[in-house]
Amino acid sequence: MPETKDTSLQEIHKTLDLCNFCTRMIGLSFIDDSPASVFAKIKTNSIFLISALSLTLLVVAEIAYVTSLIIRTASVAEFVTSLHIVGYGSMRYAFFNVLGVIWYNITPILIHLYRKSRGLPSVMGYVWHAAYPFDKTKPINHVFVYAFECFAGSSSMWTMVSSDMIFTSMASHIGLLLRVLQVKIRRLGVDAAEVDGSLATDTPAPSDGVGYYQDIVKLIKIHQRLISYSDDLENTFSLVNLINVMLSSVNICCVMFVIVLLEPWMEMSNKFFLGAALTQVGILCWYADEIYRASVGVADAVYASGWYNGDVRARRALVVLIQRSQKPLYFTALKFRPITMTTYSSIITTSYSYFTLLYTVYRSD
Repeated sequence: MPETKDTSLQEIHKTLDLCNFCTRMIGLSFIDDSPASVFAKIKTNSIFLISALSLTLLVVAEIAYVTSLIIRTASVAEFVTSLHIVGYGSMRYAFFNVLGVIWYNITPILIHLYRKSRGLPSVMGYVWHAAYPFDKTKPINHVFVYAFECFAGSSSMWTMVSSDMIFTSMASHIGLLLRVLQVKIRRLGVDAAEVDGSLATDTPAPSDGVGYYQDIVKLIKIHQRLISYSDDLENTFSLVNLINVMLSSVNICCVMFVIVLLEPWMEMSNKFFLGAALTQVGILCWYADEIYRASVGVADAVYASGWYNGDVRARRALVVLIQRSQKPLYFTALKFRPITMTTYSSIITTSYSYFTLLYTVYRSD
């Protein structure tokens, strides 16, 4: 038994390797041993504190910039351009996210070099649209701001990627265990012929009624633990899911608007952002929908089992299992609405509606 647990723990850790790599980038780890040396502890804590501080300062600077645009009653194009850049700090995922951040960081340099090579006047820009309490155009300040925005943007990306991967990894494990539970339930009271797919005409009742009942109790306990794990995951990520669902439509709409009508120099970076936004919310809805379907399938598995071969006590226990599994497990947006693939469809539809509205307003100006 200890060897089995160790093997299972190692396999779980392997599934979290990529997630753990991302969390290390911001000074966190959920599966590594605690740093042994004082230097390692200082290094880890410093990375975390610097990452957290830079993220906080970048968010404040971006909000200040957007607020100044609202006060100055900026044009639709200018406001939308800045708005989707602010949203980029909270919508990132995997391949698109890493490449997207790299492109955002180097695009101002590439534009500057291109203009210089063509003999055109050029001043190197910045990575993000943000306001600072000092003149960022001065040479020293410009270098500092550019380096800060590159680091803060990368920290934001690693934070969001690691958070998404923790959620998807845990949801995937729970969904898989629910599927395995369904297989075990279907085999209750069923002989080998039925399991192989060739139904026997006379299926013998379980020889040990007490053992059969105990098998059912074990499966019910497993089901209860999985429900508890799902509830813990839901409580942990419910607020994050609400933010993702609320911002997804706006982010997708704004970046589509910028790609189609504005900023040709940033087109590649914006396309990576669009891919990240669509992938991030799509994966969220996919795994939430998977949990929902896997939990509902438990009741079908009970019905497909050999429940008719058990005694009255066993059948009553299975009825309790059916009644509990008929209440599906949901991941929600802070308890306001369940998240499924229908939610993803709704987000895409809403994004297109916002885009057509912005396009009409922009053309009418």
